Amino acid sequence: MSEQGTGGEQGSPGRYNRSFGGLTASVVVIVVLVVGIFVLRDLVFGTPPEQQPESVEYLDSVQGLQQNGFDVVYPVSLPEGWIVTEVGAELGEQPSYRFNLYTADEEFVGIRQESLESARLEELLEQYVDESTRSEDPLTDVGDLAPTWEGWSDDGGDLAYSAEIAGTTVLVFGDVPVDELSDLVSRLGTDEIATPDPVTPPS
Repeated sequence: MSEQGTGGEQGSPGRYNRSFGGLTASVVVIVVLVVGIFVLRDLVFGTPPEQQPESVEYLDSVQGLQQNGFDVVYPVSLPEGWIVTEVGAELGEQPSYRFNLYTADEEFVGIRQESLESARLEELLEQYVDESTRSEDPLTDVGDLAPTWEGWSDDGGDLAYSAEIAGTTVLVFGDVPVDELSDLVSRLGTDEIATPDPVTPPS
């Protein structure tokens, strides 16, 4: 009896070791399977593409504002490959307007128009460019809206141009080269958008 008992005790550790080894092997298999699933998913489905900004028919929005008596400074045309993704307006006694654009390289550019009575230029620069901006060379001879557009920049590479137009401050800003932003400024206008004549169906 004594020998059988000893033998049983010697056998128990052996069975325990085999169970532990089996558990370890199972964990390794599970890890390999999980990694394989993720690798296979990436191979089959690939990395999901980033969502591209969608353009809006901004001239329709501008026309609607104009028909309700609001004077909006807007891009009469856009540089090649640029799109407008949002047109916004806060209407009332002191209306304001905003245009969000993306360049052909998908860089953001903004246009903001605020009443002189509701916002100072310093506040707009602080909100949309940087708390600390410095003066840059102005733009001249870039259209009929303003004789001069003041230039601004910050340490992060943002550039902005501002002008007072018909009792409002207009700010154009973005992290884009000078020539691209000045080109957009030259395209700004307030011309009334004509409603196309109705098409008469052939008789």
